[in-house]
Amino acid sequence: MSNLFRQCWNDSSFERLGTFLARDVHSLNRDNYELDLPLMNLFDPKADEHDLVPDHLKKLVEHVLSVPGTGKSTLIHGDYGPHNVLISNDSMHIIDWEWAAWGHPLYDVAWVIWFVNLHYPHFAKELSEVFLNAYKEHSDFPITND
Repeated sequence: MSNLFRQCWNDSSFERLGTFLARDVHSLNRDNYELDLPLMNLFDPKADEHDLVPDHLKKLVEHVLSVPGTGKSTLIHGDYGPHNVLISNDSMHIIDWEWAAWGHPLYDVAWVIWFVNLHYPHFAKELSEVFLNAYKEHSDFPITND
C-alpha cells in the first residue's frame, strides 16, 4: 500500500496539495462570505491527552496547537489531505466537506502533516517539507517548518 501511495502521491502532487490549500481554500476569509459554517478553534494544546498523536510528534503538536489565533478565520476543510483529494494531471478536487468550518488555517496544515506521519512515516519528512514550502509560497499566513 505504501508503494501505491508513493506512486500516486509524489513530491509534485504534495506541492500541488499545499498550493491548492493556500490559494483556493484558505484564501476564503470569513469576513468576505456569508456561509453558515461553525467556527472552529484550535484545540487544547495538551497532546498527551490525545491518544492518536504518536509520541515522537507530541511536542510538535503541542507547539502547533498553542499558536495564538491570527484573528482571521478562513475556510477550513477539517480533514484535508491526500485521502480527501481527487487529483489528475490538470485538476484537483476536494471531497468530504462534512467537517468544514471557519477557523485557523493551521488546523488543515497540521492535519496533513499528522496524516502523512501516521500513515506513511517513511515518506513523511520529505512530503511534509514539500507541502509546507508550497503552502508558504502561496499563503500570506506566517508559518515556519518548526
